[in-house]
Amino acid sequence: MPMANLTDDERRLILDELLKQSVGGELPRGVQARVGREFRCSNASIGRMWQRFCETEAKDGLGEWKSRIKKNSGRKKKNRDEIAAKIRAVPIEERKPFR
Repeated sequence: MPMANLTDDERRLILDELLKQSVGGELPRGVQARVGREFRCSNASIGRMWQRFCETEAKDGLGEWKSRIKKNSGRKKKNRDEIAAKIRAVPIEERKPFR
């Protein structure tokens, strides 16, 4: 059963645990699976977070751990006033329902 997206706090806790158990920037065998079981998420998710953290840390010295899902994802809001103005601009005889 799929889990909900991890929060930034959960991601931070997972990365703290991985950093505690890492040896010279490498994770010993089985650590990803153990942390995944502890936090109830997949090994692949743990691996992606660790890989992204290591890549960004090597590039700029600051490891990125926050979620890339933006708060403004999804369907964009439309201005109802603009839509109403466009409808009013078309004569009543020419209006058709578009589906």
